[in-house]
Order: sequence, then C-alpha cells, then structure tokens
Amino acid sequence: MLEGVRALAPRLRAASPWIETHGRLPDDLFGALAELGVFKAHLPSSLGGHGFGLCQMAPVIEEIARADGSAGWLAYVGSEALRQTALLDGAVARQITLSPRAFIAGMFTPGASRAVAVPGGYRVTGRWHTCSGSLHADWIIGGTAVYDGDQPRVHADGTPVRRLNFIPASAVTVLDTWHVGGLKGTNSNDLEVSDVFVPESFGAYDVEPPDLGLHLMVPLGIARAAMDEFVKLAAVRGPSKLGGALHRDLPEVQRAVAAAEASLRAARGYALSGLAEVDARALHGRPTSHEQHNAFMLAAWFAAQTSVDVVDTLHRLAGTAGIFTSSHLLRCFEDVHVAVAHVSLQPINLEPAGRRLLSG
Repeated sequence: MLEGVRALAPRLRAASPWIETHGRLPDDLFGALAELGVFKAHLPSSLGGHGFGLCQMAPVIEEIARADGSAGWLAYVGSEALRQTALLDGAVARQITLSPRAFIAGMFTPGASRAVAVPGGYRVTGRWHTCSGSLHADWIIGGTAVYDGDQPRVHADGTPVRRLNFIPASAVTVLDTWHVGGLKGTNSNDLEVSDVFVPESFGAYDVEPPDLGLHLMVPLGIARAAMDEFVKLAAVRGPSKLGGALHRDLPEVQRAVAAAEASLRAARGYALSGLAEVDARALHGRPTSHEQHNAFMLAAWFAAQTSVDVVDTLHRLAGTAGIFTSSHLLRCFEDVHVAVAHVSLQPINLEPAGRRLLSG
C-alpha cells in the first residue's frame, strides 16, 4: 500500500489547488485511495481490509499528508471510522463496509445528541460538529446519550450510558459549516439528524474516542512537505537584500534547516514508538492503563508541536516567497495549524502526565 500511495502522491500534490478550492477530494483521487485499500486498511480480510495495525498504517497516512494535508487527514479519519465496525455484528459490519468506496464520517462525543429507546432500536436526534469527510461518506457515526423516554439512562455508578450509532448518509443533513483557514479539503462540516430510527444492531455502547490513533502522523507529513518545499525554494531564491545569495548558501539558514530536520526526525521516532506500544497491547489483548494513555498523549503532543515549530521556522525563512496563495509552503503553514487544533493534539492533554510526574 505504501508504494501505491507514493506512486499516487504526484497526482494528489498536483490536485492540491483544486482540493483547496472545492473543499473535497476529486472523485478519481478518492476512488484511487479507496482502491489502494486506505480507508479499509484496519479491517479484516473478511470485510475487504488488510488487517493493518497502527504502525503499518502510520507511514501511509504520513505520505498522503505529505502530498496533501487534507487528503492525509481524510485517510486517517476514514480508516479510523471504518475500524469501528469491528464493534458490530459481522452481518451489520459487512453491510456498512460493502461498497468499494465505503467511508464513514461523524463524531464520537454526544454533546446534546440523544438516542431514545423504542422497540427494536432507538430514535436518534442530534448534531455533530467538524465531521471530516462529510461529503464523501455513505455512513456516519454519531455519539449520543441514551434515554428511556425523558430520562437519561445511567450505569450503576451514575455515569450516563452513551451509544455510538451507525446511520446511513441518506438520513443525514450536511450543514455547510467548514469555513476555515486550513485543511479546507476535509469538508469537516456539521451533520444533523432528526428522529431517525437506528436499529439496535447498528450501534455500540460507551465507545471511547480514538485518542490512541494516527492523527499525529498528519502534522508530521505536512511538516515533511514543508521541508521538501523549502529545500526546493532555497536552491533558487534568497533574501532580496543579499544581492542574489541563495538561502541554501547562508550559514544561518543551514543551521536552522538542520535543527528543524533533527527535531522532525526525533518527533517521528517518538510517534512511531508510541504507536508500536499501542499495537503491542492490542496484539496481546492488554488494556491501556491511565499511565500508558498519558504517555501516548505526550508523544502525540510532541509530534504536533514539533510539526508546527518546523513549518513556522521554514515559512519564516522563506520570507515573501511563502505568503502568496500559489505557495505550497503557505498551504502547509495553514494546514498544520488546523491539524493540531484537534482536541487530541492540544496542550491540555499534557496535564495528567504532568500531574503524575510532579506527584513524585
């Protein structure tokens, strides 16, 4: 799959302006990613997948994001969402994943959305924000609180029962809300349903958002693209006040690029190490402890922050060459800042690890 993605990368890169303008992937490129098995990568062969773990898929996501940030984000979201069909009965999972271009958009957290119990299933009403791939999806997932009549259903400890509902896209309204400064091609619009019946078998309970996932590979791929772009730029451009000197020949630039490269390699290695630990636990059926969860969040934050630092440094070094909309370096700058706004990449996720470290 990785070689196939690398072969497809020039087409993705060439389509970046179209993706930016139209807010989605062209149908042929979406189909090409689906044909390579990107979105079904984590599924077993019985569902048309490859059974990939996180480490096998990490360089694939990275390479797609290197070609185009929005495409990389959709590759991550699509593969992660389809993986959730493992929670369902096999026959239901086969129905949802049957299409060669199967893609699921949606949101795990319930917000104010609710599923009211009725015979055979639930009546679901809700709205979910920033649902990447909304225009590509044939199914959506929507987290809800569960209600029995007007009363929320709770566990023995008083915590609310949550349900992840799988809903056909034909029953969903896509709201045009994705007006942003980066990752414009992810079409991460809001999704809304009103009193839609969802059978019991088309859902799972108390599903946690996939914090231990491949989202951290997207900013790393974008940062690598920025490095690619600046290296090309440095060979032909330089500061206008230096009489024709090229960026590549300036010691200050050489030091900055070398430091950025070292940081990016370190962050990538840390990320892959964290993903390998998640895969190892999954392989042996071991749960993730709070301490292990916190450790992964450190790696995820470091990947995100390092990617931002690298892209910002290179964008700054480029000067006016990086400020025009025709510059892919500007696209990287915008995309990486939107990518790291994801809740699982935010600095707030450092607090549990920090508290534990300070507790001695």
